Amino acid sequence: MRLDKVTERVYANCDSETGGNVGIVLMDDAVVAVDAQYPVSAYRFRESIATVSPKPVTHLLLTHVHWDHVFGNQAFEDCTIVSQRRLKEKMEENLRGEWAPGNLEKMLEDIKANRPERAWLFEGLRIVLPTETFEERYTLPGLEFINLGGHSDCSSVVYVPEERVLFAGDNLFAKTFP
Repeated sequence: MRLDKVTERVYANCDSETGGNVGIVLMDDAVVAVDAQYPVSAYRFRESIATVSPKPVTHLLLTHVHWDHVFGNQAFEDCTIVSQRRLKEKMEENLRGEWAPGNLEKMLEDIKANRPERAWLFEGLRIVLPTETFEERYTLPGLEFINLGGHSDCSSVVYVPEERVLFAGDNLFAKTFP
C-alpha cells in the first residue's frame, strides 16, 4: 500500500484498491493512524507507515463502524484504539449477532461465493474492539477527533487544523471513493 503525502504531517492512501482510504498524521514523537480497512490491507497499511516515518504508531482513530474501517483493527492491537462510544457499542452488539461465532463464518463464506475478488482482504479476520472511547470530542496535540454523526450515528471526523486537513470517513464522497 502506498501512502501519498498530503501535507508535511499528513499522508493518505488514495488509490482505492482495497476499500476506504486510510491515513496517518505525524506527531512530534509518534504516528496516529486513521481507520484500519480489512485485516490483510491493514497489515499492509501498518507496514507502509514505516516507509514514511520511523516513529511508533501509538493511536488508531476509527471514523465509523463499517467493515472497511474496523475489520483491520488487529493490525493495530498494540496501539490505543479510539472510537466514539456508539461505535464500540455497535461492535459489541455485532459480536452478539452478525459477527457472533457461526454468523461471522457464514458472512465470510458469502463473501467468498459472491465477491471472490474481495475475499482475500478478510483472511485472518479477528474482531478487535476499541480500547478507548469518547462522546463528542477527543484531542491529541494538533489533532481533533469529533463525532458529527452522518453516515452512521457514530461517524466522526479527524481534523488537523494547522494542516487544514479533514479525514471525513464516509461522511463525504465525490463520485464513489471517499
